[in-house]
Amino acid sequence: MNKKKSIHNLSVCLIALLWCFKSNSQDSTSLKGQLTFSGFVDVYYSFNFNKPASNTMPSFLYNHTYHNHIAANLALLKANYTNDKMRVNIGLMTGTYAAANLAAEPSLFQNIYEANVGIKVSKKHN
Repeated sequence: MNKKKSIHNLSVCLIALLWCFKSNSQDSTSLKGQLTFSGFVDVYYSFNFNKPASNTMPSFLYNHTYHNHIAANLALLKANYTNDKMRVNIGLMTGTYAAANLAAEPSLFQNIYEANVGIKVSKKHN
């Protein structure tokens, strides 16, 4: 997957996620909760003195794969919504690490770092 397609997929997922949270908070007054965002970016620059023609590092490396190039190894954005009845977590990622390690996965799932939903089924216990 090329970088533009990866960034486009990540952008579409983030916009959809924000729209879902915004529409849920406006439609329901009984499910008011807390929405938080967090993020992480690992940026690197590496230089190979052998100066490979393809500007990539050897294929056995799973991160920091570009030579003489500034790149994001891993960029994460996570949204967390909680209230007294449920919790939702979704984390999206992109970067050279994700592209190298998840190349064999279906393209829909290549940018998902974390996705889960929890619903409280008991009024007495968490």
